[in-house]
Amino acid sequence: MRKNVLSVLLLLGAGMLWGQPLEIENFRNLIGWKGNRDTVKFAAVAGPEGHSGMQVTLPGMLSKSIGTPLDPGREKWNDYQGISFYVKGDGSEVWSNISIGMGNSFTYAYFFPLKSTDWVKYTVPWNAFSTLGRVEPITALGGLPPCGITNITWGNRWTLTFNNAAMPTHTYAVARVMLEPQVAPLPPAP
Repeated sequence: MRKNVLSVLLLLGAGMLWGQPLEIENFRNLIGWKGNRDTVKFAAVAGPEGHSGMQVTLPGMLSKSIGTPLDPGREKWNDYQGISFYVKGDGSEVWSNISIGMGNSFTYAYFFPLKSTDWVKYTVPWNAFSTLGRVEPITALGGLPPCGITNITWGNRWTLTFNNAAMPTHTYAVARVMLEPQVAPLPPAP
């Protein structure tokens, strides 16, 4: 009898978790974040809905390792269809990006504007990420499976913009990077 009750409770708990986003970076602790230049700055800030966030000042890149593909339970990441994250821009015309991948071998980027000074949630299907290098898209045969994502990077290596102008300093906040169970893929290009 006790085993049956315990089994039912476990199934109900699993049912409540099924289909829920999985937070892979919560910014409660900023240990592990590293910038690639002296100009890269970051600090803790209040995020949306009472969550923690991180303020980023670039140009440059700010990266963190989020584990290895061998971590227990990591294979379940393959069931997710994309990611989501929050951004609060600085009101500028600059665009920044989030890159995800495995070291320098498989890297994928998604660009977003910094125009809005309110928290904006971006929900991004795997096929919306641009490949950075000669790799197949995320989830494609020969591409990186979601369980292989081992790092998150904000910003990129570029320091020049249009007509060789220096990339302006820009500051924005980010919060709650989550794997999303249901994300509509982008339609194929015409």
